[in-house]
Amino acid sequence: MTHDARPRPGRKHWIDWLRAMAAFAVVVIHVTAPLYTQIATLRRTDWWIANVANCAARFAVPLFVMLAGALLLGRNEDAAAFYAKRAARLLPAFIFWSVFYLLFAWATGGDGLDLRERFVHAVLVTGATYYHLWYLPMFFGLMLVHPFINAWLIGRRPERADLVAFFAVVALFAALHQAAELSEAIKGLRQEWAGAFAWFVGCYAAGYVLETRLDRRLPNLLLIGVFLAVAAAGALGNFALAMTTGLVQRQFVLPDSGVAVLAMTAALFCLFRQKAASLPHSWFVAAAAETSFGVYLIHPVFLYVLDHALPLPQRAAAWYIPLAAVGVYGASFASVALLRRVRCFRAIC
Repeated sequence: MTHDARPRPGRKHWIDWLRAMAAFAVVVIHVTAPLYTQIATLRRTDWWIANVANCAARFAVPLFVMLAGALLLGRNEDAAAFYAKRAARLLPAFIFWSVFYLLFAWATGGDGLDLRERFVHAVLVTGATYYHLWYLPMFFGLMLVHPFINAWLIGRRPERADLVAFFAVVALFAALHQAAELSEAIKGLRQEWAGAFAWFVGCYAAGYVLETRLDRRLPNLLLIGVFLAVAAAGALGNFALAMTTGLVQRQFVLPDSGVAVLAMTAALFCLFRQKAASLPHSWFVAAAAETSFGVYLIHPVFLYVLDHALPLPQRAAAWYIPLAAVGVYGASFASVALLRRVRCFRAIC
């Protein structure tokens, strides 16, 4: 998710396919999550459908990160120029959607927190005013370290501006670490968001390496096999964990930052890169890629509407999951496409 919606010369349509898939996979994850947690009440078949669908979609956020690495790394620009460009494209979206979801959560929340409490919790604990916005501070962290990763990958000797930026970034994260320790000691609030980007650095660099340095074709069956094996292992691992420990938590077996999901994502990335010539050019895929950032940001609104308009079924997950995912994605896509017709909204979605 690079938040770079302008058409690019020589645009690679296989990347558009992956961006569109990643946005839809995010919706699938969030549609299946409530069903996944109801292992005690759902029919076992329906729970397994939700479990497998959720595991198969776990590549969503890592794929966004990998695509960002493929698109942003490898350019010969200094840190100051890069920071200015990224800030202009990311800060408006971060500010707008943070405020929007702060108000949305306050207006729709049932936990009794007021606006001030929600804001403090977002700043000190989660770094986000709504559950899916964790991606933005994580991505900001990647953008802060991008110039140093980039210089290493392209073999460029750091200039004075690069060294100043490096030590400024180190000082910033040292200060955040100190603030985190204080907040935990004084308020009992454990802050983890400031360092979340570190677990995605490898995924970010892998996007560039797999796009530019992989000079051999891998067997398609191998790549498909890796993807399916990770999804299957995750689904079986989730079930085993739930049965043996009572923990019904997806992030323990297939976390976004884990090595298994990285392997799954890399396999999907390489498969589409290799099949680029046979992928059809589609106006819808191109439009879905353009709106992927906005779909990620707005889709929880339509998930909320869905949850209140259509209660979660205790059976028939096989029809509920695809219909709910397509409905939420379609509403999100249409909304973002309309918003982007207004010039001022293009900067935020």
